Amino acid sequence: MLGWPKTMAVWVVTFLCACSTAIPGLPVQQRRVSAPSVLVIRPGGYKPVDLSREELQQGMRMLYANGPLPGLPKNGRPRFILAGDDPMQRLKAEGYLRWCHHITGKRFDCWDDLNASGELDDEGATFVALHFAFAEALEDAASAVRSMTADQVRAMLSVLFLGMIVELLSPEPVTKILFMVSMSNLIAFVGVDVFNNVVKGFISMLDELKLARDFAGVRVAGIHYGQRMGPTVGRIVVMVATYGVAKFAGLFKGSALDLPGGSRAAALAEAQGFRIPEIEGTRSLTLAANGSVVIDLGGAVAMSAGPKAGSSGGPGAGKRFSPQTKDAAESHADGKCVFCGKETTDEPGPSQRNTDHAQPKSRGGNNTIDNAQNTCRTCNLEKGAKTTEEHLQGAK
Repeated sequence: MLGWPKTMAVWVVTFLCACSTAIPGLPVQQRRVSAPSVLVIRPGGYKPVDLSREELQQGMRMLYANGPLPGLPKNGRPRFILAGDDPMQRLKAEGYLRWCHHITGKRFDCWDDLNASGELDDEGATFVALHFAFAEALEDAASAVRSMTADQVRAMLSVLFLGMIVELLSPEPVTKILFMVSMSNLIAFVGVDVFNNVVKGFISMLDELKLARDFAGVRVAGIHYGQRMGPTVGRIVVMVATYGVAKFAGLFKGSALDLPGGSRAAALAEAQGFRIPEIEGTRSLTLAANGSVVIDLGGAVAMSAGPKAGSSGGPGAGKRFSPQTKDAAESHADGKCVFCGKETTDEPGPSQRNTDHAQPKSRGGNNTIDNAQNTCRTCNLEKGAKTTEEHLQGAK
């Protein structure tokens, strides 16, 4: 079933990197370990980051601040269309050309999705369906970047998204770090539950496309997939996919944490047991039958549940933790105190859960997840206004 998408994914890597003979490596924040670490993320009712249209547009402007991304398709232009041999594919192509005429006023291959024979084959139909699935998010993204048209954004992100899914479903990986980064960060922003829905929805769309007899069926299949994901997830997919390309091309030096919604994604990632910078060294990603995602971090390790050094400064300096950050800190520590290892509870008493500022709030410690650690009331009172390092040295 995946023969043609697999071939397409190989082309995608070449297409996106055509402007460079050397592919830049991604900076990965690694810890010294003796063997690769494997992270298993299990479904747990995680809710995706609520990314608004304005935040998507802000993110696109940020990612394009250093210039256009590589390998962007050229503007579509009228060209001679040959007559194909497959009646159904010709019928789909005829409907597609009518649609292009409807939206552009000209009868031509406006999205460059027809094959050399002028037919809308399985490959082209999948791209057309993805156009409709992400239509709203792609229009919003294009409106924020004046150097690109909506069709250019649509074409680039459609092939990238297809490559992400093919990389996950193919029994033999055919792509590299670009798709790994995009998929891993997508999980950080939407959670493994919604990620499952994105992948399964794509498979359902392919099944629906097999039954499509004309262009209307292709369009409906894409619309159904877009409805299954919803506008918020569509916006996240577009931004995260663009981030993957910009990062891969060396045009964006920050991390996914710097994107709009990054702090919310960090808390969601923590709740699932990992930090966003660590997954940018992902070597492989597998979706299990039970919905769990298995990530080979390639030497970067999943988060330790031990005490944190903490962080200070920034807009959250001296502020309290949000309920989401408290829950993420507890989840990361598996419900145990990071100092004594005892189970923490919501009941009043020595074992009551306290979310501690690793760098004390009174000394500029901030309210980010990097500064939040789960402790029991006893250990939190003993630590007081000391830093984690000061507290541990005093305990020796």
